[in-house]
Amino acid sequence: MKDGGYMAVVCAILFGNDDDDKGKGLRLQLLEHLQEVYPHIASKHGQLLSQCLQLVRYQLEVIAHLPSTQTMVLYIFNEETCRQFVANTEETYTLVMSLDRKEDESIALSQLPINNFVKKSVFFKGYQYNVDLRMLKNNDNDSMPHLDFEDLLDLTRSLYEHDAEGVKCYFSGALSDGSFSLLHCTSKFFHILPEVLRIVTLSIFLVWDSSKASLEDVAITRLVKKLKSKKDLVRTDMLESSLEHLAECVVAELRDVLQQFSHESLFPPDGYYILKRMNIALKVVTDICMLPIWDLYETHDPSSALTEQLVHMVTHCVEEWMQQELKVEVKDLKEEWMTVQKMWEMMQRNYQSYNLFFHQFNINYVDLVLKTIDEKCEEPTAVRIRDVVSRCDRILDTFVAGHQPQNVQVSRTISLDNDGDGTKYEQRRPLPAGLYSFLCIQKGLSDDYSMLAFKRPENIVMGSISLVHIYSENIYAYAKKLHNDALTNDSDKESRVIRAANGIEQALLFVSERWRRFVDFDRMAATVPAEEIAVIEKSCEEVFESSRRRCEQIIDGLLRIYCRSKRDDVSRIARNITLESYEHNKKLAVYMREVTPIEKMHANLDSVERMAGDVRADLLPRILPQKLDIALISRKDSLEGCSQMAYSILHKMLESEILRYLRKFQNPDYYTEIYVSLKAISSILEIPPQFSQVASLVHMYSFTTTELILSYYARISEDLESSSSQSASRISIRVGYIPTTGDNVLVIIKVLELENVPALNTLCDRVDPYVRLELLPACLYPPHCFPVQKTRTLTQCENLKWNQDFQLICDELIGRAFLSTNLLERIDCLSVKKLPPPHALRLSQPSVGHRLPFYKMLKERSQRDDIAKAFINQEKTAKKMYFKCLSRRFSTGFKSFKKHSI
Repeated sequence: MKDGGYMAVVCAILFGNDDDDKGKGLRLQLLEHLQEVYPHIASKHGQLLSQCLQLVRYQLEVIAHLPSTQTMVLYIFNEETCRQFVANTEETYTLVMSLDRKEDESIALSQLPINNFVKKSVFFKGYQYNVDLRMLKNNDNDSMPHLDFEDLLDLTRSLYEHDAEGVKCYFSGALSDGSFSLLHCTSKFFHILPEVLRIVTLSIFLVWDSSKASLEDVAITRLVKKLKSKKDLVRTDMLESSLEHLAECVVAELRDVLQQFSHESLFPPDGYYILKRMNIALKVVTDICMLPIWDLYETHDPSSALTEQLVHMVTHCVEEWMQQELKVEVKDLKEEWMTVQKMWEMMQRNYQSYNLFFHQFNINYVDLVLKTIDEKCEEPTAVRIRDVVSRCDRILDTFVAGHQPQNVQVSRTISLDNDGDGTKYEQRRPLPAGLYSFLCIQKGLSDDYSMLAFKRPENIVMGSISLVHIYSENIYAYAKKLHNDALTNDSDKESRVIRAANGIEQALLFVSERWRRFVDFDRMAATVPAEEIAVIEKSCEEVFESSRRRCEQIIDGLLRIYCRSKRDDVSRIARNITLESYEHNKKLAVYMREVTPIEKMHANLDSVERMAGDVRADLLPRILPQKLDIALISRKDSLEGCSQMAYSILHKMLESEILRYLRKFQNPDYYTEIYVSLKAISSILEIPPQFSQVASLVHMYSFTTTELILSYYARISEDLESSSSQSASRISIRVGYIPTTGDNVLVIIKVLELENVPALNTLCDRVDPYVRLELLPACLYPPHCFPVQKTRTLTQCENLKWNQDFQLICDELIGRAFLSTNLLERIDCLSVKKLPPPHALRLSQPSVGHRLPFYKMLKERSQRDDIAKAFINQEKTAKKMYFKCLSRRFSTGFKSFKKHSI
């Protein structure tokens, strides 16, 4: 043990016990026992002890209860010696107290107890004054040496070895009283957990030297049981160090145990006796590996080492058996097969016990054995395969040597550096450097295929189809490579993305135009029946279509990166579009005049046009050749070039920004200007109008309240006209109009009859039907200017025919019918007989149009618009009246049914 560790143990003995007589006697005994355990340090014991004693400090606390006019003086005789006062000595020092130097009272310091007050009295002129004295003991913990794990391990090992020296036969593993007190006094002083002591003791027992004294087996078993019962341990550095040392000892013990079985074979499996002996020998190691304390520090768990050792042992046995019994170079195959058969029979008989034994160590015995055999059998085969592959490589090198120029060009296709090759191919947009080389390679494939000159039809078909698949995969691989290279380096990223997208687009166009000529499709069509050639052509087109979709996904990802660079411009345009006409840019001077809506719109559209021009200058459009395949032409709507795809992305970005900046509750003119701008932007960006959802929403907001109401009635009228239900209630009328003064017209209506009306029971309830006619909406045709017209009332009549052209007031609503005024026919005179033929209008429920967007918009606007509010109230009243009438008819029918049932 090092001197620092020895001093730490001495300090634990000196300062870890009480200062009474019993504690002093125990200290002396432990110090003597420590010298016996470490006799080689006995010569330095006194010196190390004195160094430890110097770490103690005593402090005298004096509290005098005196009047303010008195002064107490304290004297310590032999001051220099008193400063060096140490514990466990027989010297006595006296403290003299005096008041005004007339009367003295003395006390011996050795008589003062530690940390307890002692009351003393001082007499002066017949008066008694009290003084409280207390001696405090302070340890200099900062300067005190600490006990590390190596010293604890050495102390524990030395104590056990010291106690085992006097044992005659077997050592039980229990410490003597002195050793036990010394060890636990030290652990208590340095706050060492009891589990740490048990772990240290277990590691000592695992590597116990039996030459001095044999250790009983129950000693290790007893410690393992105690450690199994402990839970909820706290992580400490000492605990981790002890577990790490225990793991090393377990691995050493494991190797010693397995060394005993090194001369025995675990393959082929022959009986379970060896497994039984191994299980008994490994029981202690297995129990230690199963302790729950390893969950705290899984990196030190020895279970993995145990598994590795057993795997290595099994693998070595299999390899040794194969080396001895299964020799590949043996020419007698019969003997070799007999050996394998014998091994297989042994495996069938004994694999269950071996699998069960090794399963407890997370080892699949059968799987491990068979994999090892496969690997050993594969070695000679792998040598032959490498020889054959090397020969094939030489043949391939010879074949490729003739196409070396194409290979050089292929190596350039992975580059996106702007070296000028982009100007070699048609369009003058930025193109990747290797595009021209890639396209030349595709043409070279076609030339090589034509040189084969197949004669048989099945070879021609298979060759052409294979070449189509090669072209498809080449284009997709080229697209992926361009995509990866474009995103690899952040420098000049936008330019790399543009050239990559254009390169993929140009490659797609090149192969789509020429694939029939490349695969010699006309020659194949001349040798194959027409019905088969149609199937082949459809299959080839599907292959190219699949490749095109995959490539366009890559292009879309690149173009989204490209469009993100224009986000600031898009946000600025959207913000300007959503400004009011009287607002201006805050950066402009205050004396600038107000911009008119037309000027603001043209300025915004110019910005969009400039942005679209930049896209057109950077990206390729999709050019449809005149002789492109029929299938591709039929999908013209989906064939978007790079620029069209970028337009679509920018359009969606712009609509999202406009929605973000769009203001609510504005007048219709505000939304009308935005709607017109959106329509113009869709035209500039070549976006079909039906694809703009934001434009549809803004268009709805741009309607005035009157226009919304008119649209509502017009939609209901169209729906009723298109309805073909024969069972619906209908009203038959004759209607027409004749011009009058100015722009006015006179509408002439003749109400004929009602058809398919719900059953009206005149016996149970009074039925007085009539028809009410009015011009809608009320905001355009107020009732005081255009009074409501009504027919006469048919009292208690079920024959619902009027043949009249006037109406009465209605109090119950059966249904409503609408006729749009723009559908009226013009007549030449006022005669009712000259009206057009009867026209039947279907009656509908009042709530039939409440799901239309016009009604929803009016309902939203009714909170702040009086006309919309009046319209909504009118619709609600009509709905309420209809359901009231419906409820009355139901109750009347129920009463009639009840009377008949009685």
